[in-house]
Amino acid sequence: MITSDDELDAKLRQLFADDRLGGLQPKEGAGETIVAGARRRRNRRKTMTAAGGVAMASVLVVGGVTFAKVQERDTQAAMSTAASQAAASGAAPESTGGGGTALPAPPGQTSQSNSAPLTTSTTQKTTPTTAAKPDGPTKIMTGSLLGHSGLGNLTLGMTEAQLTAAGIIFAKESGTTCAFGKVTKVTGQVGDIRIYLSETAGVTAILPASSHTPEGVGTGSTVEDVGTIYKVPTNGQLPSVNLGTTSYEFALSNSKVKSVVLKANNRQGCG
Repeated sequence: MITSDDELDAKLRQLFADDRLGGLQPKEGAGETIVAGARRRRNRRKTMTAAGGVAMASVLVVGGVTFAKVQERDTQAAMSTAASQAAASGAAPESTGGGGTALPAPPGQTSQSNSAPLTTSTTQKTTPTTAAKPDGPTKIMTGSLLGHSGLGNLTLGMTEAQLTAAGIIFAKESGTTCAFGKVTKVTGQVGDIRIYLSETAGVTAILPASSHTPEGVGTGSTVEDVGTIYKVPTNGQLPSVNLGTTSYEFALSNSKVKSVVLKANNRQGCG
């Protein structure tokens, strides 16, 4: 292999002087021209080789920088994903010794950290207790609502003609001038209702089988509750409760209200 321009020049001159050329002699200056051309081609190859090396080196440098950036971006993306998963699960990301955030360990490997081991807390169930009954009387709100002047469309003082006009049917069971009997078709009626009907005073008393007053006294109320609600002394018994022109009277059974009766204060001896 020819390693220098001088060696190439010597080889070419030796070739031109070779006897095997049959005495042929190149033109004057031809040798110099050939040697110069050979030198140019040799220099061109060196230049191309050098340029190729520089280009290759540039490619390697650029590729290395690009790979480093891609690797850094992938690392940051992985760290961000790990932090997001830890935040979504409510757990803190694992901490590395250098203050950074460690990526989750691959499957089959155990992630080591300096954090304390997780502990499982056991919450004891408590059995709810029934609230104590508040102080005060128990109010009854079952049965027909027996107001201070009547029940539904049935009111004290109504005549038999007025009962019929209101659509109430009266079935007399006893009496003449002071009749006693059962009424039906009364609005708000619950169970049987009986009345006293005077020829001169109209309806003087209403006796529902099951009822309660607007204040909450009714079938099942205790004597104490009635005395507390209406502020009357009881002594084991219940007096009538005066409402002005009407009154409540209570029928008792085993110290509890069995029924409530609404009466007109001016009954004229009926009921």
